[in-house]
Amino acid sequence: MSPSQSSTSLSSYDETETLGLINDIYEVLIRQGAFTEKDIIRAPPQGHAINLSLLDNPDRIDARVVSLMRKLSEGPEACIAPSMKPVYYLSSDDLVWSRDIDRREMGMDEEAPHDQTNALPTVLLLLSGRESTDPALVLDVAHNTIRYFTEMYNGPHYMDFPAEHAPTYLRRMRDNFRQAKWVANHDGAVLRSDHQYPWTLELQRTLLEDYKWPGDEFRREDWIRDAPPMIDSLMQEEYQVWAGDCTAASAMPVLRDHGLPTTA
Repeated sequence: MSPSQSSTSLSSYDETETLGLINDIYEVLIRQGAFTEKDIIRAPPQGHAINLSLLDNPDRIDARVVSLMRKLSEGPEACIAPSMKPVYYLSSDDLVWSRDIDRREMGMDEEAPHDQTNALPTVLLLLSGRESTDPALVLDVAHNTIRYFTEMYNGPHYMDFPAEHAPTYLRRMRDNFRQAKWVANHDGAVLRSDHQYPWTLELQRTLLEDYKWPGDEFRREDWIRDAPPMIDSLMQEEYQVWAGDCTAASAMPVLRDHGLPTTA
C-alpha cells in the first residue's frame, strides 16, 4: 500500500491497539538503553489528570482524543523517532500548543493568540518536531490514520499531507528500532541508517552483529557503556571526511537527528 493512499478500510481506530503500539516503541527504546522504566510516567487506570480547562473549547474535542491524551505515557525529553519527540499532555504548554498544530510546527510568534480551531476535533498531535523545521506526526481517530508532515512556512495545512493507516505506521516505527534502522543516541536523538551516511550503516551493523540486537543474547549493558563514545567517534570520522573535501564542505550533512523520508 502506498503511504499516499488512505487505508481506513484496514481497521477502525482502537485505543487499546494504538496505546499498545506506542508502548511497544517505549519498551524497545528502554531495552536499547535510551532511558529506563523509571523515566516513564505511566498513566493510571483512569488516565492522567489533564487540565483541559486551559483550552478554549475542550467540549469541541472528540472524546476519543481526550481519552488518548489522558492515557499516553509521559517520558523524558527525548526523541522516539528521528527529530521527533512525544507531546506531553500533562504539560500546560504542550497541551495548549497541540491544538494549534500548524503554528506550533512553523515556530510562529509564541505571543500571538492561539487558534485552537486549527486542530480538528478528531486529531491529536502525537509527535512534535524538536525544532520548527523538524517533522511531526498527527493521528486522526476518525479515520485511524497518521500524517507525517514537515515544516510548512507558507505551505499547506497539516491535513493536506498524505495519510497512512496508523497501526501500520506505528508498527513500522517499532520495527525500525528492532532492525536497528533507527538507533537511540545518548544525547536524546534518534539516528537513522542511511546509505548517504556510511557511518550510520556501520552503527547498524555493529548493533546487530557485534552486540546481538535484538535477540535474547543482546549485550545490553555493554551497548549502553560502549555506544556513546562509539557514536561520537563514528560521527567525528564522518565529519572529518566531509570537512576534508573542500568541494563538499558547503554541503556537509547534519550528522545528528537527520530526518525521516516521507514515511517512517
